[in-house]
Amino acid sequence: RYLVTLKVMRVNARPSRALITLFASSAWSGVKPGEMVSFQANLRGAKAGGRALAIASHNRLPHTLKPPGGIYRLVNAARRQLAGAARNANHAHPPPVPGALARWGSDVLEPGQLPLGADAPELVIGVVLGDDTGLEAATTKNMRASNLTHLTAVSGEHVALVLAATLTLCGPLPVRLKTMIGLFTLVGLVLLVQPSGSVLRAAAMGSVQLVGLSAGRQASALPAWAAGAIVLLLIDPWQACDWGFALSIAATGGLIMLAPGLERQLGRLMPTFFAQLAAIPLAAQLACGPLLIALNPHISMWGVVANMLAAPVVAVVTYTGLASTALATALPSLAQLLVLPALWGCAWLECIAHFFAHLPGAQVNWPGKASGVCSLAALNAGIWLLLVRMRR
Repeated sequence: RYLVTLKVMRVNARPSRALITLFASSAWSGVKPGEMVSFQANLRGAKAGGRALAIASHNRLPHTLKPPGGIYRLVNAARRQLAGAARNANHAHPPPVPGALARWGSDVLEPGQLPLGADAPELVIGVVLGDDTGLEAATTKNMRASNLTHLTAVSGEHVALVLAATLTLCGPLPVRLKTMIGLFTLVGLVLLVQPSGSVLRAAAMGSVQLVGLSAGRQASALPAWAAGAIVLLLIDPWQACDWGFALSIAATGGLIMLAPGLERQLGRLMPTFFAQLAAIPLAAQLACGPLLIALNPHISMWGVVANMLAAPVVAVVTYTGLASTALATALPSLAQLLVLPALWGCAWLECIAHFFAHLPGAQVNWPGKASGVCSLAALNAGIWLLLVRMRR
């Protein structure tokens, strides 16, 4: 089933500007962003506190009134080209899976589940574009159990990687020109991956930093994080009710304020490289844990380790996937070659998710609602104080 947000044009032949939430069947799988459709359904009022005014459900294929046009046509074509390049590359060069892991994985596969690595093309589309609708249910479940779902949500890390690469390539250009190119890149990326709460937050923060750069100010993450959140909430107050926006704000705040201290403390117990790898997911988990408990009352005991193993390939998947998207129309053969590192990286991510999701303690039950949120927040604060007080 699909959860779709619709911008309403007419209801009962009367003009409307409302947003509604639609629970749709698999018949809606072919409906693209920007497409104008018509269907019959009963509307019921949505709960207060959300952007949508009404809720509906529909189980049949809607009638298409107008195909996507303008920017939507270009975006949909780019997404379709990446999907085609990834699937063709997977058919020609299937990603290698270590024999021991493949044998172990085959012993714990659920009925009807694809072998390890077979879902890598859909995972490429999820990591690069945030479109996880094609993932197998078992892969989605494994990603959730191992705390890797943020990889298919196009988080701030995605935006930061793209913006950093853009500014690096623009090295010798004047600062103001670099700022304009950076802003255009952010707008194009938001349109390509769709403007979810986490993407908008990251784009707003990046825009604040770019404006500061053009004014000759030194980049500082904390003011940019706060200013980006405030500006975005002033433009669109409904973001305050969006879980993706809240988790993105919490995770980024944790990375800015907790990660440096965690890295210093962990550096006393392990090599610097591993301390850096561990500090980022640990800071994000400490910051986001109470919010995640409100959504799903389970704790992943292996989430930090899984993210440490996943981190090295995320940048490779992002860069090669976006490069393949850009070249898929003009140079399809080169696009298939470029997407191979992304394909093999996503096979690695799939194996990590599968491995940690089937370990003991992969998901530990935790009290839900207010009591669970408060108790986990207190536990996280205790862990932080313990790390601060640690000595060699």
